[in-house]
Amino acid sequence: MIGDTVRFLKDHGKFVLYDAEHCFDGYKLDPDYAAATWLARKKRARMPWCSATTNGGCLPGEVAQITTVARGMLNCRVGIHTPR
Repeated sequence: MIGDTVRFLKDHGKFVLYDAEHCFDGYKLDPDYAAATWLARKKRARMPWCSATTNGGCLPGEVAQITTVARGMLNCRVGIHTPR
């Protein structure tokens, strides 16, 4: 569904930013599934990817490690947002 949605929006001239909300928690729970969702959007379009740890469930080292994994898999700009 992720890939289909991205393709639909891109085909209709929309700018798409993939915001992987709670991706850090998801990655810690099931890294293979989380990575599969990241790659689903990659197959459809090169676009910025943003990950979130808005509930503060990760320590800074975990955020750095998971972001490094994502950057190694994706050929795009990568950003994160965290709680204050």
